Amino acid sequence: MRPLLLIQLILCISTISFAQSISTYENLLAKIKRNPTDTVSVNQYLEKLKTDKGLADPLSVHAEKLYELIAFTKNHRHIAQVAIFIGNKCNNIGKYSHALKYEIIAEKQLKQIPLTHLLGTTYSLMGNTYLGLNISAKQKESYQKCYEIGKKLKNPMTMAVGATGLGNYYTSSFNYEASNVWNYKALVQFDSIKNHLASGIIRVNIATNYRKLKQYTDAERLLQASKKNILLSENNYAKLGYYLEVGYQLMEVKKYKEAINPFRIALDLALEDKSNDDISDISKALSEAYDKTNQYKQSVEALKMHLQYKDSVFNATSNQQLLSIEEQYKTEKKDAEIQLLSKTNALNKSELGRKQSLIWAFGFLGLLFVGVGIILWRSNRNKNKTNQLLAQKNTIIEEKQKEILSSINYAKRIQYTLLANDQLLQSNLKKHFVLFQPKDIVSGDFYWAIKTKTHFFLAVCDCTGHGVPGAFMSLLNINFLNEAITEKQLVEPGIILDFVRNRLIENLDQDKHFDGMDGIILSLELATNEIHYAGANNGPLIIRNEEIIELPYDKMPVGNGIRTNLFKTHFLPHQIGDWLYLFTDGYADQFGGEKGKKFKYSKLKELLLNTSKHSEKEQYNTLKNTFTQWKANLEQVDDICVFGMEL
Repeated sequence: MRPLLLIQLILCISTISFAQSISTYENLLAKIKRNPTDTVSVNQYLEKLKTDKGLADPLSVHAEKLYELIAFTKNHRHIAQVAIFIGNKCNNIGKYSHALKYEIIAEKQLKQIPLTHLLGTTYSLMGNTYLGLNISAKQKESYQKCYEIGKKLKNPMTMAVGATGLGNYYTSSFNYEASNVWNYKALVQFDSIKNHLASGIIRVNIATNYRKLKQYTDAERLLQASKKNILLSENNYAKLGYYLEVGYQLMEVKKYKEAINPFRIALDLALEDKSNDDISDISKALSEAYDKTNQYKQSVEALKMHLQYKDSVFNATSNQQLLSIEEQYKTEKKDAEIQLLSKTNALNKSELGRKQSLIWAFGFLGLLFVGVGIILWRSNRNKNKTNQLLAQKNTIIEEKQKEILSSINYAKRIQYTLLANDQLLQSNLKKHFVLFQPKDIVSGDFYWAIKTKTHFFLAVCDCTGHGVPGAFMSLLNINFLNEAITEKQLVEPGIILDFVRNRLIENLDQDKHFDGMDGIILSLELATNEIHYAGANNGPLIIRNEEIIELPYDKMPVGNGIRTNLFKTHFLPHQIGDWLYLFTDGYADQFGGEKGKKFKYSKLKELLLNTSKHSEKEQYNTLKNTFTQWKANLEQVDDICVFGMEL
């Protein structure tokens, strides 16, 4: 959310008023060609550009063409108005260097006439442009000039725009106290001219700063004061900012359930406006609110939306920034070529005046050296520019990677919350251990447990994929397992897997035939201590008296597959002192050793047999160390989950 810039955009555009009589582009352009000083026709042309929503590219095709026609006239105010229009359009599409070019033209033109609010408008636009170019000192300077011009002219709107920009500058610098000083100055001016919508937005911005300063009483007071003006308006963006701030304030005071509704309203408004950056921010906040209220399925869905739109924002922002960088490079390159051409022409004229052949020879050699020097200089300059472009691109990518990594780490926190916790396992199992080692930050493998009044359930599963896609599948499957046991009160493992398979097929795209999971679910009846299980492409393993006992399972996945028979529930015969092992395929499939081959199931079973006589801690350490030594410097190929317990 950037509500401060929203106000500036509204005000900048509102300062340029044009005649309402609109004619066709062709007729108007013909009139302006005949008489570039025709103020009425120029104003009508600009008005049509400003109001024509169906125009594909009003900037390059029409606005700049208009500027070329009137640029040589002495109507400084008119030229400035057109330049401001173009600069604003360039800002909107991220062409910041191009925008700055026209804003500087506007500044020069307006300095040749008596002081006008349009100069303040120009400086406010320059502040926005410098923000886009990440030149903070110039950003602050431009907004300050806008405010000072407003003071000289005693123009409340211009003062408010400048103060708003300075408030935005200090907020982006994390100086919330200074930001509120300027926001309050803007508020006084907006209130004086009864611009209720702008006053409401400024109050939301002040409330945001108070929240970040942990001054919650003041934050709530300002938010309540903004409510009426914003909600009565037709401005979706203002409403979005209000509801988002309501949600954030409720999250700060741990009213997580109450925060969900304002976040959802804000998200609907962002989706309606197709504002990808806001959708990304709001869905992340909504995911956290759902997570805090144990609504994990909704949390995962919101997180998926956040990551999806964050990727879109990353691409759009990178493209805008790189476009601006490349544009700036092209402009500088063109200027350098013009300068070199001028110098070459001057040198040629000088040489023509020389008559002696010796001087001609030296002149020729000199020109040759200059030419070689120019070639080398331009080559080096181009190389430096290319290196600068690459460096800036890398910086952009690194920043976005950090943001994406932050989101994935948040997803990890959600996933680990849903895994079987140590307290639950220790209170229901004897000796046990779990080796859980995701390939990436989040995992497609999971181990999960739940206790009801009559049974204790344990599942070890391997979902399709690993990393973020695998993690989403694991969260979905955990949700369906939980639904089968707690809501449907199913107890037979085979029937539970049937239910999960049906829910997966219902909820996933039918074209994704093999999305699902392999795994084992155990059911321990508390009254009788009997154990039943069901296996999908995986079965449990018992070690008894130094002998391996492999148990049967169904050779089909939980999900769409070649076979869709009902899963069988098996009785698990056990004796005191048996060790039961459940594991996914990641350990056995790991490449390594001297020849870089797979570890294989036979070697894993032998390893479990040799370690089963030791304590659970020793077994865990042996499995972990063996895997590390086997893998050595090779990449881990899959997620790993090995669960062992004494019966």
